Parts: sequence; C-alpha cells; structure tokens
Amino acid sequence: MENDARTLMRQCIGETCYCDWRLQIYDCVDTHGLKIIYLTMIVFSAIVSLFLFGIFMFRFFVKGHRLFDLNSSSLLKPRPIDCLMFFLTMFNLLRMLTGIILVTNVSQTNVLARTCIAQTLADSHKSTARQWLPSTRTVDTIGLTFLFTPFLLNNVCSIAAGLLAKHDLFKAEVFTRVLYGLWFWHCGSLACAVLYAGIRLLALLTAHLKKFKSSSSGGDQKRRVRAGMIKIRILVTVIFLALAGFAVFLLLYGILRDQIIRSVPGSYVLCIVWNFLGPVASLVACLAVLSNPRIDEKPAIGLPGSSGGGGGGGGGMTTTTTSTSNHITSHMFTTSTAQQDSYDLNHATLSAKAFDAIVDEDEKRKIHAMYTPYNHYLQDAKEIDDDEDEEEVYVGRPTPPAIPLRSSQSNLIPSPYKAAHF
Repeated sequence: MENDARTLMRQCIGETCYCDWRLQIYDCVDTHGLKIIYLTMIVFSAIVSLFLFGIFMFRFFVKGHRLFDLNSSSLLKPRPIDCLMFFLTMFNLLRMLTGIILVTNVSQTNVLARTCIAQTLADSHKSTARQWLPSTRTVDTIGLTFLFTPFLLNNVCSIAAGLLAKHDLFKAEVFTRVLYGLWFWHCGSLACAVLYAGIRLLALLTAHLKKFKSSSSGGDQKRRVRAGMIKIRILVTVIFLALAGFAVFLLLYGILRDQIIRSVPGSYVLCIVWNFLGPVASLVACLAVLSNPRIDEKPAIGLPGSSGGGGGGGGGMTTTTTSTSNHITSHMFTTSTAQQDSYDLNHATLSAKAFDAIVDEDEKRKIHAMYTPYNHYLQDAKEIDDDEDEEEVYVGRPTPPAIPLRSSQSNLIPSPYKAAHF
C-alpha cells in the first residue's frame, strides 16, 4: 500500500486518489464521471456560443450596432445588449476551451474574467439618470475597477499558487484559498450591483408608467413599458442567480475544498453546477433577447424619443378635437393645432405636463360643447379670442345677422359692402 500523497491537484489516501477537478481529472477515482461531465459541457457551451455569436453578428453587421459609444463624454459607455452578447460569447468559448484543455490533459489553467456594464443609461436621459445612477465619473471608476481587478489580484494568486505548487505546498494552498475568496468577493459584488441597478431601474420604470393616463393614447406606450420591464426582470434574475451561484460555490470550495475533493458524489454535483451554471444562464439570456430583439431600444423601456407608441395617441386627439365643434369653421381653425399635437405625440416631444395639459383642454372642450347652445358667430368669436391681434380688430363691431354663410372665412374678413352698410 502506498503512503498518503498530497499535491495541489490531487489528494491520495492509500491507493485511492481524488482530483481537484478544476485543475485535473485524470488518474483519480472519479475520472470517468468527470470526463463525461466535461465532454457534455464542451458540446453545450459550443451550441450556446453559436447562438450568442449569431445574435451578436446580426446586431453588429446587419443592424449597425457598436460595442461602445465613442462619442460619449464618459470613458466607459458600452451598449448593454451588444456587450452582453459579446462577453457571454467569450465566456462560453473560454469555458469550452478550459474543458478541452482538461479533457486532453494539455494544461492546468482555468482563469476566467468577467465584467460589468453599467454606464449606458447614465447619459441616455440626464434628468432621469440622476434619480438612480451616480455621476459618469463614479460609474467609470466602478466599472474599470470590476474590469481590471481580477487581472491585478486574482491572476497574481493563480500564478503564485502555480509557482509554489511543487516547492511549498502549504503556501500554494493558501494562495489557492485566497484566490477563491477574491473570486467570491468579485462575483458577489457584481451580483449585488446587478440586483441594485435592476431594482432601481424597475422602480423608475414603474413610476414612469404611472404618469400615463387611462386614455387610448397611452395604451401602446404602456404595453411597451410593461414588455420592457418583463425582459429586464428576466435578465436581472438570470444574471443575479448566475453570479450569486458562482459566489456561493467559490466560498464553499474555498472553505471546504478538502472535504469536497474527497467526496465523489459531492464532486459530481458541484462539478455540474460549476460547469453548467454559466452556459445555462447564457442560454436563458439569449432566449430573452430573441423573444424581444428591441429590449435595449428606447421604445422598450418607454424613454423619450420612441417612434412608435405615439401614433395612436395623435389620432385620438385629432378625432376628439374635431368632434367637439361639429362644424367646418371650428375644424378649420383647430386643424393646425391638432396636427402639431399629433406630430408631438408621434415624435415623443411632449413632456408629461404638456401631455396632461392637452388632455385637460380636450375635456374642457367636450363639456363646453355639451352645455353651450350652438351659434355660428359665437363659435367663430370663441376661436378668434385666442389671438389677441384678431380680438382688437373686432372690438366695438355690431353683431351681424345670424345667417350662416357658405365660406367660414367670410365671417372673419368683412367685405367692403358690409363695412359701408354698418
């Protein structure tokens, strides 16, 4: 019987050896099962990578999107969905490469970096962004810290553990546990940041949704906001669960590394979680984007500048305005105003206060039309009173006979015969 042996990658008790399956899967009691898990993960990661890469290529080349906004005043401003597809593609490709390296027994490296995207909404709407995001400089600092910290700290621990593995096993294991602790802090911080930003964004959209009235003009816009909120919930939930799952796993593995390695069922369970948590989360995010490709566009979250969602509102306002007067004269006078309101609604240039003012004015016209007796000349005079210059022209003029004329313009411009008669 052989004496007990212990290395950074393998622990042997008598003739039975157990592998640290994140570094080595051969010459162990659970080699066969670990090899099947890694081969399945390689195939699954390859399929997910193809889906993600296809979405990214379509958005990048067909739709003309870019990863970063180079014209922004901030240093780090990625486009959220495009960067999400890009980094998830890289993540799954690296995960697949790691599995290939372990299965072929070529190397023992398994270092993956992740990044956080938080800057995009900071400049999209200044007054809105200040309600839930810090300044652009603060967001840049946080984003760059999350981006480069793993390269400065985590990789140092990995390299140190590798260099000391054969000469000083104790220090190598210390650096390994510190590495797990750093990754726990990194993934846990990212999970908290994603959850915090998601909750604040959903609260902001909920408050924005309450600004819409129950009129038909805001129905399409409210549907777009609700659809965008559903997609945001899906993505935030998936990303949070994936990052939190990695954080919990790393914490457990850092504390209970020896017990996990020496337990074959425990190694199988945690190996499956470790290898499939990322690809499954990537696939769910991919399906969420495919179900609504415009999730990152402004109509999906109801921000100003959307081109769709205002058309129905403009038509409703025009119909209500014309039905108020029921006469050609009032219709001719209100046509330009209705067209301007329709243009503002279609191009989302109206603020919430301006939109409410239009609706209130429309209701006043309805009430006035219901309780005011019809008089052709009084109707014209009411419309003309809105213009101060026209009101001064008609001051002191006697009321003409109540005979409707063919042309409504003749009531506004007196003929020489009428002037001489009066």
